[in-house]
Amino acid sequence: MEIKNLTIKQTQAGLKKKEFSATELTQGYYQKILELDPMIKAYLSLTEELAMAQAKMIDEKIAKDENLGALGGIPLAIKDNMLIKDFSCMAGSKILENYRACYDATVVEKIKKAGGIILGKTNMDEFAMGSSTENSAWRLISVWLL
Repeated sequence: MEIKNLTIKQTQAGLKKKEFSATELTQGYYQKILELDPMIKAYLSLTEELAMAQAKMIDEKIAKDENLGALGGIPLAIKDNMLIKDFSCMAGSKILENYRACYDATVVEKIKKAGGIILGKTNMDEFAMGSSTENSAWRLISVWLL
């Protein structure tokens, strides 16, 4: 089974058995993002430095046989209307293009505490006014056209 098809439980089991590291898993996701995102345009920004630091911390916890947390080692993305401290938060709008968050949203705090690895911020309808991303200021190619 490919790593990308694993459930959270299966991924954490693979991490604990050292079948792969959180760093390798995260790098694999970034390779796939770099390969596909130029066509899909799902990500507005990547948080690679943060993600690699989070992956390293998970690998250190595994080495020490510590509890990983509910999302420990799991790569995920955050919609662009959720604040991640020191990263852009545009809410799918060019109006907020230069805004940098000065704190983490509660959900981001909880994801970090649970050991999740944040890969980046994903596109969305401007100011969350819709559900298909067709109203984003940062236009997205429809996935079903690919």
